[in-house]
Amino acid sequence: MSWSVDDWLRRRDSWLREGVVGKVLVYAGAIKGESAVLEKVGCQAAISEGSSMSKGRDQEEVLIISDHVATHIQHHGRATYPNECCGALIGTDNVVWECLSLPNTTEEGPRRRFLVSPEDYRTAERRADKVGHKLIGFYHSHPDHPARPSQYDLEHAWPVFAYLIIAVEKGEPSVMTSWRLREDRSAFNEAHIECRNE
Repeated sequence: MSWSVDDWLRRRDSWLREGVVGKVLVYAGAIKGESAVLEKVGCQAAISEGSSMSKGRDQEEVLIISDHVATHIQHHGRATYPNECCGALIGTDNVVWECLSLPNTTEEGPRRRFLVSPEDYRTAERRADKVGHKLIGFYHSHPDHPARPSQYDLEHAWPVFAYLIIAVEKGEPSVMTSWRLREDRSAFNEAHIECRNE
């Protein structure tokens, strides 16, 4: 089943109220769980018509972040090393105005995976609403691994979110990359990160 972003938004709140989320967990910005449930869980999307993140795939995608957001993600990656850190990206269109550190709740071992619980996902949405922005993506670290999406990341991502990955090498933050899943879910497209002094 394939739903538009508007379909997801219309259904999300009622599913959360009905408890459809249940044991469904948010991983890398995607809702993960039983395959039948996966098709029923909504998400808040932040792609606006005309934003550079929603333009055709032949145009370069850009994710704009402020220096304080980049610094926050670097510090978070350093603090949680050798485990993966994770958090939410809050902003508008393709501009990240702030990020929110979230606990890594995975039971698969935080050195190789990260997991955002449904409650923490809702916390990120509430924070975005409070500051007048939207939840536009998630970040996580790859301790002692390249800042490239893994096969697991590919299997659990959604096209509506930006995914920022930071490599942390021997405890020190390194390369930061941004990715967006293709609509057909076949692969990620890398987005250029533009840092701004704010």
